[in-house]
Amino acid sequence: MTPYEIRLLLHIYAIAEPLRECQILGETVVKFVNLGLIEPDDRGGSDWKTTELGTAFVTMICLTPLPKMQWVDPRNGQEIRR
Repeated sequence: MTPYEIRLLLHIYAIAEPLRECQILGETVVKFVNLGLIEPDDRGGSDWKTTELGTAFVTMICLTPLPKMQWVDPRNGQEIRR
């Protein structure tokens, strides 16, 4: 998934307003619908909403920990503690 696609999915999840048109929007929406991440929003305010799968995926993204840097001895692959 590209950074643009992640941004678009987060927008649909968090912001109840119509999407601004851009060149790649249509194909990305079709992709998300085909993946089961979004569906039409009949509540008003927005054209799309995340499905249960889309919400679970956004939750997974939000819970992803930041990477940590570690130093490794290239001779034996052991982490060097600082």
